Amino acid sequence: MGSNGARWAEIGAQAIFHALVASLFVEALVRSWSVREPRQRMALRAVALLYPIVAFPALLLAFPLRGGEEFGDTWALLSGRRWDDLRLLGVGLLRWWVIAFAAAGTALFLMDLVPLVLARRRPPPAAAKPDPVTAAILADELSAVAAALRVPTPPVVFLDRDAPVLFCTGVRRHAVVLSRGAMRLLD
Repeated sequence: MGSNGARWAEIGAQAIFHALVASLFVEALVRSWSVREPRQRMALRAVALLYPIVAFPALLLAFPLRGGEEFGDTWALLSGRRWDDLRLLGVGLLRWWVIAFAAAGTALFLMDLVPLVLARRRPPPAAAKPDPVTAAILADELSAVAAALRVPTPPVVFLDRDAPVLFCTGVRRHAVVLSRGAMRLLD
């Protein structure tokens, strides 16, 4: 590999190292904040994954000394030349290091992506039919609120559950989800 290729490999290794540090920091935040929602964990982890794509190149452009040999020899936490001198199975440790941390980052990303994809395959809760009095009250109140907001009246998904459930869902196919338990709590 030429000197230019080795320089870019070293810069790439530094970017992965920076992403690893950012990922560990974000992972500590996710765990200390007890974030359980996979979408929120994915969003926080995306910040750490976007760091090497956006912030690290900006650092190289703002401080061109970071790309020089002197910086790599004196200040950089990871100098590829020193790591590549050590070999394991005929391959330099720098490349093993890059592969290992790329695999660890992919595993962290998939740790939340897989449950999110599997959750989308689950069928939505089965809607029930409310009694006629409840249906009439819901239709009147919801149409009045929708008219006041100047939006079309959303469909209501009524759940036959004792637990109180009340939320709005959807972006393109919006709906109001309401349970029998929530109806008992409302006036």
